[in-house]
Amino acid sequence: MSDLKLGRVAYLMLFVKDMLKAVDFYSRILGLPVLYQDSHWAELQVEGFKLALHLSENPLQQSGHNHVPTLIFGVEDLVATRQALLESGVEISKLSVVSEMGDEIGVSADFRDPEGHGLSIFSVLSRESWNALQEV
Repeated sequence: MSDLKLGRVAYLMLFVKDMLKAVDFYSRILGLPVLYQDSHWAELQVEGFKLALHLSENPLQQSGHNHVPTLIFGVEDLVATRQALLESGVEISKLSVVSEMGDEIGVSADFRDPEGHGLSIFSVLSRESWNALQEV
């Protein structure tokens, strides 16, 4: 067993083809503060780490893998956040259960940024709260 112990995540980097459109989406639509921006690189603040946007001609093929990671945002009010995204013109899936842990239900809704990166909003609800949402 190694003594290596990695600490916190410092950055999540996404490759983008249109820097201005990507920065606008993450800052204006998702409300992330822009820390730095130039024509090839941008950094936005997310609680606990920085989101780095890196200019690329082929953003989704940059890593050479077919699997593209999903950036999942934890939110307090899943329904209100989803509604706000819809009102901002974002196409977002319906709420769906992604995990069940006893009486707690992990619920998310998925969407994409303008470059096609997978994004999701997520919250843990009580089974009672989830059942109440199903009745609406």
